[in-house]
Amino acid sequence: MRVSLLNLTPVTVALEAALICTNSESKIDSYDAAEFLKKLVSMGHESVIEHVVYSFVIEGVSRALLQELARHRHVSLSVQSTRWALGKTVRNKRVFSEDEAVVLQDDDKAAALSKLKETSETLQSQLEEAVRCGIPNDVLKYYIQESTTTKLVMTLNARELRHIFRLRTSPRALKEFQTLCRKMFDELPYSHRFLYEEFFTT
Repeated sequence: MRVSLLNLTPVTVALEAALICTNSESKIDSYDAAEFLKKLVSMGHESVIEHVVYSFVIEGVSRALLQELARHRHVSLSVQSTRWALGKTVRNKRVFSEDEAVVLQDDDKAAALSKLKETSETLQSQLEEAVRCGIPNDVLKYYIQESTTTKLVMTLNARELRHIFRLRTSPRALKEFQTLCRKMFDELPYSHRFLYEEFFTT
């Protein structure tokens, strides 16, 4: 998985928005943006940080993770098209569950998982052959596995990013999503991390 920050809005935009609410924008130079915005967020006033927007390039994540990202209503996603790039898509490396080590401790489960992987490899080979044969992408896209990786650009505001971090850093969340959250946080400049550090205590 690779994550890079494509663009962002300075946090001072959120500070100015907050001060406009109280007709205090002329005093902006006397405020510390991080201190003031952190106080507002701690009080539950998160609307002003919606003016801070990020765009991330995300590569090498599974289509299973993409499906979970799509549940977040306030994100904009531009995803590699299976209609136009299916030949490249079916050759993408696949991601498998990070919880496999737990499954493999049980012989029956390990055997079942092994069979699934064999089936996955067979389907992958058959998809590649179908692409070479010229079967239309709009037919083949229904046979792509959720473990196949994809790439995308995701744009969202700071309030939604906090919401995602709150939900998806939980130990109950998909491990791959937890990893994505950490990588997005690590891509943020230090001047923005005060908005999210509560979700990354370790």
